[in-house]
Amino acid sequence: KCMEPLNGADETGAYAWVELERSACRDTAEVDAALTADHPDRCSVFCAADPAHALCATYDGTSSELCIASGPCRTVCADLTTCAYITMTEGRCQLYTEDCSPATAAGATTWGKDRELVKHLASASVSFASKSPAMAVDGASGTAWWTGVRPVPVRGAQLKVGLNPAAEHFEITGGAWKLVRGVKVVQGGEQHMSASLSVSVGPQLAGTR
Repeated sequence: KCMEPLNGADETGAYAWVELERSACRDTAEVDAALTADHPDRCSVFCAADPAHALCATYDGTSSELCIASGPCRTVCADLTTCAYITMTEGRCQLYTEDCSPATAAGATTWGKDRELVKHLASASVSFASKSPAMAVDGASGTAWWTGVRPVPVRGAQLKVGLNPAAEHFEITGGAWKLVRGVKVVQGGEQHMSASLSVSVGPQLAGTR
């Protein structure tokens, strides 16, 4: 049960924003500057009006950066179909296309639209059949999965058939941008609780499940 979103998904559910610290896109992938030419917070305009502002201290005067925080910058990017990434450097924001290949850069943070994170692949053992793995969307608070004994009708009686705990699994795989900083598992309902759980997070190795 995901109590808090790990990544902020957009309203349409088409993607989620993923943050990469100490990284920046290359200038060759910048969104067409004409698309933000009329933006009121373009640094060329902002710094011309207030050159002493802290955001303008290292502004080169020529780039198409926006002097806005990462939240408003992601909003601008979300409204542009050609924008897929933003890079924040010293409080300034630059928009980038799908051609961005984030590279290590001190003092910069890049946010990317991770469509694969939302359109992930989820699988589960048969015991989870009553709750589809497709319900596993980051940030959802009304989903739950459980295993345990289940009633099976046999000759008019309801017999309870146990499960093999070692065979039960629930697995989610995401895109290359999927960053997992932690996993929280909440058990609820006495009849479905397990004495022990095995939880693993990490890259999927070739030839493994």
